[in-house]
Amino acid sequence: MFLYACLIQCIIFIAPFLKKRKKDYDIILYPYSQKGSDGYTRRFEEYLPFLENDKVSYKIQDICSDEEYKKVFKGKKYAYYLFLLKVLRIRIKQVVEIRNAERAFVHRSLYPFYYDQKYPLLEKLTSKLCNEVVYDYWDSVWVHHKELNGRIVQIADTISVANDFLHEHYSSLHSNVKYFNIGINLNHYLPKKDYDKKTNDFRLFYTGSPGNVKQMFREIGEYLIEFSILNPIKLILVSSEDQTYKNLNIENYRFDKNTFFKLLNTADAGLYALDDSIATRGKMAMKVLDYAGTGLPILATKYGVSPHLDNKKNVLYCSSKEEWIINLSKLNKDVILRKKLGLNAREMVETFHSVNSSYQEFISLFSRF
Repeated sequence: MFLYACLIQCIIFIAPFLKKRKKDYDIILYPYSQKGSDGYTRRFEEYLPFLENDKVSYKIQDICSDEEYKKVFKGKKYAYYLFLLKVLRIRIKQVVEIRNAERAFVHRSLYPFYYDQKYPLLEKLTSKLCNEVVYDYWDSVWVHHKELNGRIVQIADTISVANDFLHEHYSSLHSNVKYFNIGINLNHYLPKKDYDKKTNDFRLFYTGSPGNVKQMFREIGEYLIEFSILNPIKLILVSSEDQTYKNLNIENYRFDKNTFFKLLNTADAGLYALDDSIATRGKMAMKVLDYAGTGLPILATKYGVSPHLDNKKNVLYCSSKEEWIINLSKLNKDVILRKKLGLNAREMVETFHSVNSSYQEFISLFSRF
């Protein structure tokens, strides 16, 4: 790692001599998440057809696949360290290639595995080789890497963010902060049309990693149990592992794009629950966009969600046990309320979170398009 750091410093020193007048690409894209992950798909792949349609020349700089990363991460330590060196070598080459583009878009940072998480050497190099670089955030990344993130912000031309909390934070550090709403491909979703309950059970939907599922249970598991004593519920749970919770009726499913959207459509409401912290306030809840894309009424804590959600219009926010129980009861009994919230949620994502609308925001991040 030390030798690579020295190499990057040398390239930074000679960077003025490496810049090119004639560029090969309109834009160069640097994902933080790996190819095959949800974040990669939502922040990059969905927009590539739009760039091609607008005849915007681009190059996307992948460092590995999500599957490869997960396999190495779970393997032996020496294999993981060798992998980090390989990826760093790839990234250095890719960053030097930024001189071939008019502008660049970087999700979070250029190298996810900086050994000290303090000195953004690759980001410093981009500022020497490219005229306009945007850094994009949909998490409170400064919580864990404050020094690294602070130094990246100092050299960014523009910061893009996905919610109000992030906008407020980065606006205190940078003069050019813009919204870039996460887009979802509405063609994948089956819009809900019938809001009548099909069974006696109130069918609630939740999707997330095993860790997120456990966190949800910590927040509202007992509330769901208490509510279910008088009101039968069934929790439709989509995760990578089966989950149980004592006295709670759960149907476990794995994520499969061939069944996921059909399952969403069979639910009566979607759940989202997190504790209140700096980290959670900076999140952007993909599952909430999935619920809204289907037209499900949403019960949620108000942290880490779309800035376009409006309490009692397209979501019911719950901040206490009493609010969770009351709102669950309202939705369970009132088909008119379920329909109103669901249709308004769908309208919200059509307006603010469609791939087309968010692509327009993406283009507006840059001054030179």
